[in-house]
Amino acid sequence: MFLLDTESIPRTTDQLTTALNRSLRRWVQRPGAAMASVAGAVPALSSVTIDLSGGAIDADHPPDVKPATAPERGPSAARFTVVGKPVSARGVAVNFELLASDVTFDYARNAGGQLMVMLRDARDGRIGANIARRDLEAAMLQAAQAAAGPSGIAVQRVDASLATPTPRELAVDLTITAKKFVTAIVHVHGRATVDDQLDAHLSGLGAHGDGMVAKLAVGLLQGHLKKLEGQQFSLLAFRLGQVQLRDVHIRVGPDGGLALEASFGNA
Repeated sequence: MFLLDTESIPRTTDQLTTALNRSLRRWVQRPGAAMASVAGAVPALSSVTIDLSGGAIDADHPPDVKPATAPERGPSAARFTVVGKPVSARGVAVNFELLASDVTFDYARNAGGQLMVMLRDARDGRIGANIARRDLEAAMLQAAQAAAGPSGIAVQRVDASLATPTPRELAVDLTITAKKFVTAIVHVHGRATVDDQLDAHLSGLGAHGDGMVAKLAVGLLQGHLKKLEGQQFSLLAFRLGQVQLRDVHIRVGPDGGLALEASFGNA
């Protein structure tokens, strides 16, 4: 879930706090106070709080938090909070909050031998995240401009229309305005299905448009869409470890943006 910038397992509250903050500073750019705070005495902590608000995550170089060793029992905490209101990735702002009670953690190491702490279990927990429509469209505009730029096509605007046919399924229709000598409109569609680890699986990707410039843009987009078909990507900035989510629900907000809610724990 989170790397720890230390060789050995922390045995005190100060050691755990320092290791968390050192690791977070490598991955999240945020001025000001420390991002992690730990209260209580190891191994029975009263709270662990990680506040990424106002920070920018390095989404292009995520930490390796895939365990390569058997887990070792870590501390517990009466309250566990991770918040980012907002936190940005690739310039896109997302509001995120994880709240859990009576949690237990494990320690493990990744393939590079780096120590990590993972959420093992919780009595009760919930996750909420939302992104405004304007931020979604800004992210899609950046991606479209990067894809079309080498061909000399200038993508000017992306308008997104979202729908949720089921609580775990998101249907996306994009109207892309592009120009190369003349203005053209391209339509892109696709679906994303979300699993219990909040990984989105892409399917049904396609594009169409009328006119010479639109058909040129469609040809370029089809290559990118073909590579994305069937792929998955995480909707979280970090992995949840062994915790399995339930009651995952995606919905379209009043502004046309996207909101996600889920719960976990043994309560």
